[in-house]
Amino acid sequence: MNVQIGTVASITSDTALTLANAPATNRTNIAYNVQGVGPADNVTIANGHNVTIAAKAINQTGTVTVNSGGTLTVSNPGAVFSTLIVNGIVTGTSGNSFGALTVNNGGLVTAGTNGTYTASLLTINSGGAMNVARAFTVNGATSITGPISFSSTSVTSRAMVFKGPVTLNSGATWTEPTSGNGANNTYDFQNDFTNNASTFTTSDTAVHTFSGAGRTISGGTNTSIARVKITGVYTNNGTLSAGTLLSGAGSLTNGAAGTLNLGGTKVAFATQADAPSCADCGSIMVRNGSCYKCLNCGSTSGCS
Repeated sequence: MNVQIGTVASITSDTALTLANAPATNRTNIAYNVQGVGPADNVTIANGHNVTIAAKAINQTGTVTVNSGGTLTVSNPGAVFSTLIVNGIVTGTSGNSFGALTVNNGGLVTAGTNGTYTASLLTINSGGAMNVARAFTVNGATSITGPISFSSTSVTSRAMVFKGPVTLNSGATWTEPTSGNGANNTYDFQNDFTNNASTFTTSDTAVHTFSGAGRTISGGTNTSIARVKITGVYTNNGTLSAGTLLSGAGSLTNGAAGTLNLGGTKVAFATQADAPSCADCGSIMVRNGSCYKCLNCGSTSGCS
């Protein structure tokens, strides 16, 4: 029996709560079994308690906090959160919108099984972690100080899209599968990319696209990617290493403080329209600070 008893700020009883079927007519509050939780309420899932959202979708505009020892399972693809703060365990099984997602120390978020996932913002603080095995889009800024790992639930390639700036802070661990499911995922960075991660591991077969306009690649960690595709306009102010293929119809300028490493790389991308041919090998050069550099043989031109 479902009983509406008003809204609550903290779920402290019922260790297994499942969202009740929505009634035929609209109501202000959405009932979690015997506890009424309105869509604008700030909800806390306390230590030792488990909440499952399954029967009907929710659109929770209030802040949902999963405390350490608490568990939230979201198996309805229509579930939408505005702000989700995770100190415990959150598992998505059908795809949903996490909203502004913050994973704190001890928190773990898994986006897997089925569906596609989105977040308006993504923050993974030190000690927090996230596992992504399905298509995932972050519409705003991404800041990572803990581990984030990518995979796939099958041989299907999953699209990882980061529309806002991505900052990998010291302590961050970025891990892509080097073989098996998920090794052929795609990664699309549409804004600035700053890499100060403690560990940055990418797949040799995954394509990483930089598609922003007037953006930078920076940071003290070597951004080592086998297959780099430039479709936007970027300046490299950090260390970018393209191991296998550097391609795309965009523009890549190596800044005065930038380092561009090519390890057996085939260069196949559109450079600046005014770039000269290399006097030594004939390849089209790219702008390198105030001069030009040949990505094929390493020669420079116009440097004082």
